[in-house]
Amino acid sequence: YFSEKMDLKKGYAVSVYNYKNKTGMFEPGSYLVEFYFNDIQKLKKTFVIMEPQMKVASIELASAINKDYSPAQKKEKFSQIETVFACVNFNYLIKGNTILAKWYDSASGSLLMDSSYKIGNSAYISTYIPFGLQNDKGILSPGNYRVEIYINDNLSAEKTFEVEQTEIKISHFTRQQKYKLENPSISFAVPDDWKTVKLDLKEGTQIQIVPPSDNMEIGYMMMIRNDAANTPKENYNNISEGIIEPFLKVKKAAVSLDDAYQYTSPDGNNFDIIIKGFTDKENNEWRMPFCFFTNNNDLYIFYGIVNYSMFASESDEIFTTIIDSIQF
Repeated sequence: YFSEKMDLKKGYAVSVYNYKNKTGMFEPGSYLVEFYFNDIQKLKKTFVIMEPQMKVASIELASAINKDYSPAQKKEKFSQIETVFACVNFNYLIKGNTILAKWYDSASGSLLMDSSYKIGNSAYISTYIPFGLQNDKGILSPGNYRVEIYINDNLSAEKTFEVEQTEIKISHFTRQQKYKLENPSISFAVPDDWKTVKLDLKEGTQIQIVPPSDNMEIGYMMMIRNDAANTPKENYNNISEGIIEPFLKVKKAAVSLDDAYQYTSPDGNNFDIIIKGFTDKENNEWRMPFCFFTNNNDLYIFYGIVNYSMFASESDEIFTTIIDSIQF
């Protein structure tokens, strides 16, 4: 149309470009518009649509996250065994940018860990990216902390939080949790806040007993070998050595404790116990207690892997309580 309609010799011819993608954004890049009069090009003009600048909209701290990585349980104060998630909300994600999270102990100023993430594809919508802090032993020290978020090495936002002194009760069974398996039939107690993961294998079943915090250096496994009840007891030691061997390789250690004895539970169940122990290069003492027993045609192997320097009394209580609770 012409802007000055009273004079048809003068005015502006207007054309509108409005081709947006599914997110309602123009694709960034260089463009060219050409003007034709009676099929003859009269004018042309180039222009550029700039990619938007990626910014941190917010940092929200949580002990759990949703499927879209947004915070599920927002917190400013955390227990010593919780994972601290920094859910960073960005206005856009721009391909090629690198995000870096740095976690600090505020009291000492020391860098605890850092982790980076490179954007593979652009997304012109508000998006969360999570970063997590957890001690390599699974337990954070009480105190004040800080997380800093960088975009392409430029500090964009930061957030402080507190880890409170926590009474850690990983060996408590107050909730009377029980794991029950129908076939083969077995049930046993599970400590408060621990999780179980069942794996069906060709030769039988495995039930992992996982502590409340992912990185805690303590855990247990109930293995059921089908139709193996006639395994000679003389082979139990060989079985335990086969299970412990990968741990010895990882820790670059050798067995320094090797003990075996019979144990009868209050319910009258008889168990063969083997205790293996070793010390790693950091001088941490490790224990792997094994419990062998049979029922019907199946062989059961219950064992643990424990940083005994950290969880000595707790691990002994958990191992014994689970054994005493076994029912068929």
